[in-house]
Amino acid sequence: MKLIPTIIRTAALTVILASAASAQAGLVNGRFTAGLTGWQTVGDASVQAPFNTLGLPMESARALVLTTASLFDDDVSGQNGAFNLSGHSAVDVSSELAPFAHAAPEQLELDPVDHTAPSIEGSAARQTTLVKTGDTLSFNWNLFSRDRDMPDTAWLVIAPVSGPNEVITLGSSLLASSALPDGADALQQTGWQSFSYTFQHTGHVTLTWAIADVNDWGQTSMLALNTIEVTTPVP
Repeated sequence: MKLIPTIIRTAALTVILASAASAQAGLVNGRFTAGLTGWQTVGDASVQAPFNTLGLPMESARALVLTTASLFDDDVSGQNGAFNLSGHSAVDVSSELAPFAHAAPEQLELDPVDHTAPSIEGSAARQTTLVKTGDTLSFNWNLFSRDRDMPDTAWLVIAPVSGPNEVITLGSSLLASSALPDGADALQQTGWQSFSYTFQHTGHVTLTWAIADVNDWGQTSMLALNTIEVTTPVP
């Protein structure tokens, strides 16, 4: 399958969002009410409202959706980009997505030693922010998938400016076992879940959310995110 070279898209910041973010330890536009303002993305990344073209259930007014969909007929023969939401194709994990996430390609594999289940292509979004010891990152996520055979996987990569990164697996398509309310397009979901992480050090970190096809590029999976915040504990 032909892959399209990486285009890193950066949305411009606004004065209003910058001032609002000061109460959230510098994280900008974590509810996506201003689209992708403040975020860098690669692959198929878009902001979706509750009434979207695929019928994905959103629990808030806006959510970031990252997919493994290309502009080719990954899912439906003869229908190019049937599940692509942005018009930008998913990118190669090894050469493009992993470097974007400040991760080694093997960190985004289920079998980093023998490479029996490589990650193929996907999408990601990132933001760099200043955190302090004791700050908490929190967000809600849902994984949608048409893949019943391969464990398409979603990650959070926490990459300090200095020091080793940390790769956290959020979930895989094998956990997406609940049908959508209207059974849309054979997609299933994990259901909306909450995640939190407490930082142990002070400094700038790059936070990257990513999803990728594992072992093949057929059957689209999607990671939806909302209410991303970094909060400082009240003394």
